Parts: sequence; structure tokens; C-alpha cells
Amino acid sequence: MTGCQIHIELMNSSVASEIPEFLVKIMGPGSTVVAADDPKILDSCWLLLEDLVGRKDFTSGGFHLFQFAHEIPETTLGMKRRGCKDLHAIHLLLSLTREPSMAQHTNVHEFQVIGRLKPTEVHKHPKVYRMKIFAPSPLHAKSRFWYFMSKLKKMKSTTGEILSTNEIFEKKPTTVKNFGIVCRYNSRTGTHNLYKEFRDLTRNGAVHQLYMDLAARHRARFRSIQIIDVKRLQARKVQRPNVLQFTNAKVKFPLPHRRLRVANPQFKKRFASQRPATHFL
Repeated sequence: MTGCQIHIELMNSSVASEIPEFLVKIMGPGSTVVAADDPKILDSCWLLLEDLVGRKDFTSGGFHLFQFAHEIPETTLGMKRRGCKDLHAIHLLLSLTREPSMAQHTNVHEFQVIGRLKPTEVHKHPKVYRMKIFAPSPLHAKSRFWYFMSKLKKMKSTTGEILSTNEIFEKKPTTVKNFGIVCRYNSRTGTHNLYKEFRDLTRNGAVHQLYMDLAARHRARFRSIQIIDVKRLQARKVQRPNVLQFTNAKVKFPLPHRRLRVANPQFKKRFASQRPATHFL
């Protein structure tokens, strides 16, 4: 990439002998209105332009991350900063990441968060609180911890402190278990309490099924669901029919139609003289 193709302007506005100035109009990562006749669209991956402006030679920097698009996106009606004030190149962060989906949110882990109020002269030994939270990351777990503590004990992150945050793992992740989950979620009409049962290998898997079920049946979003309790159930305490049908130790799943495959691929035939028999009793 030569200097005649892309002009470079130094940050202190002092121009070197062989480095001319340039003006680049940064567009958003989505579709928008392009006023110029023949503009160039730049795409990048989490790269701040302020890291590039201070360089005298883009060829030795991270400018190889940019890719030129040959087509200008069509104008559509959306929310990706349509009609907003254009940001300056120094403060604009370009990214190609999509908005996290429900499946990405529900990749949850179980964390144990322990916190308390900060010690003061009046309360030198404040009470310690422990909470088990399902969240995608420790950062989300801490945020939800302070959310619940502000509702229950009038504690905030500014007046409290986190003592420890550690992840809880399943003891037997290869054994199928029954789980009962008590939760609360906010719908478009109000707040509702419900109880659901799931079969899964781990507690995290049961919570993942809960989020998917609430999203499908009740249109509940991740942020509006609050898990109150997750407990393992014995077979005699299961109530829901969809889980109760699997509690019988002698349950069987007949496969009347099966296609037998050859043990070695070299004996596989492309054509056969008769129809294969797939029905067995």
C-alpha cells in the first residue's frame, strides 16, 4: 500500500515531507446513507482508529485488518445509529460483532458469590452473604449479585465488597438426573411465578432448558428471568408428565425400522438388487 493510494495525517497536525494529509469518513457497521459518489467502506475487528493515527506508516501497523468492500450497502430503516450525529474517527470503534443471541446468553455457569458491606467504625464485622447465581461469566454473576442484594438487603456495590467468586461444577456430569426449578419472570402483562421440571446431566443444562422453554412458550427474555431455586428431584417426587414418563426403570424405546450398515466400508454397495429389510420385531 503506497502513500499515493491512502493519504496520512499526523496526530499533531504537523505534516512530514513525504506524508500528505487525508480525510476519511467513517461509516457505521450497518447499512446507512452514503452521501459521497464513490466512497470506500472500511471494516475492522475491534480496532480503535486512534491507535493508527499516531503511526507514520500504515504498512507496518495494524492497517492490514481493514478490508475494502466493493459494494455500498443499501439504505434501510433500522436502529444502528440511524439519524444520529456522526462520531469522530478518534472516538469511533468499529466492530463486526453481532448482538448476542439468546443461545449465547444461556450458555450459563453456576457461580457462588460471597459479599458483604464494607467494615466501618460502627460495624466492624458486617454480616456475610452467599448467593448461588447462574450467569454466563463471573462479571455477570457479580452484577446480578448486587442487583439482588439491593432488593433484599439494601446493599450496593459502592458500599459493599465482593469477598470471593468461584464456579460450582457438577459432581456426576455423566448421570441423568431430574431437576425442579422455581423461577420468576416479567412478561408484557406482569410478574409471574412458575415451577418447571427438566431432565439433564447437570444443573447448568437444566437451567439452559429453562431459558429456552421460557423464550419459546412465554417470550421471556434472559434479563427478565430470575431463578429462585434449582433442586434435584427423586423419581417419586416428579410431578410433570413430560419428566414422569422417564422415571420408570423399565422404560424402553422400540426401534421397529432400522437400517443395517456394513461393518467395513469396502463392502458397501452403491446399487442393490432388492429392497433392504428394515422392519424387525
